[in-house]
Amino acid sequence: MKILNLVLYSDNDENYVQMYEALSGYYKGFSDVTTYFYKYNENISGNIEITGDIINIKGRESYMPGILNKTIDAFMLFKNNGEYEKYDYIIRSNISSIVNFSLLSELLELNPVEYYGSTNIGYITLDNTNIPFASGTNIIMSKKGYMTLVNNINLLNRAYIDDISIAVFFHKLNIKITKAGKAGENGFVFVPMINNNLEYEKLVNDKYLVYRNRSENNRHFDVINMKNIIKYLASHL
Repeated sequence: MKILNLVLYSDNDENYVQMYEALSGYYKGFSDVTTYFYKYNENISGNIEITGDIINIKGRESYMPGILNKTIDAFMLFKNNGEYEKYDYIIRSNISSIVNFSLLSELLELNPVEYYGSTNIGYITLDNTNIPFASGTNIIMSKKGYMTLVNNINLLNRAYIDDISIAVFFHKLNIKITKAGKAGENGFVFVPMINNNLEYEKLVNDKYLVYRNRSENNRHFDVINMKNIIKYLASHL
């Protein structure tokens, strides 16, 4: 199985840069996973430039509509260059989440996602309808789901952030979301305040599929958490 992992990224904060440095090295340890970090860059001459594992997209960072727009650009890049054909799954993750591909790849082999899914499914109410959405920590699309999206990219509602817009898109096509993982499995965790190595080791031994690092007031604390979790995860590769 081959996976294309597209990581939502911005380098306008030193903490995010350190997260990139930690994740970039970790993801290179997975031979069947190709990872790119996509971000805006106002200083490039073309519309898109790839340097190593970074996709630079011409533009300025913003929450709305920036996140959705640059996600669309990243998705369309691989449709237009034909590279998507090499992959069974396309995943949109983010810079402060660690995806445990050792476990996720095994899970997807045993329990495939037909179109669209996530290890972490939330719900949003729009027009009095509860719509399930794949958390932006890990939006999982099969090749079939990805092609359905990029071939109808003009149908995405740009009034929403990308994970919600993608959810609304599939909902309107009556395509059901798939929970990646069975009931009771450790699919996703918000990493808590951690004080010692034993707690990091336990967190990794609990075998979560995705580790989300987002503290309320201190992103540098998230960097420390990520580096330590990655250290323990990498020791199990």
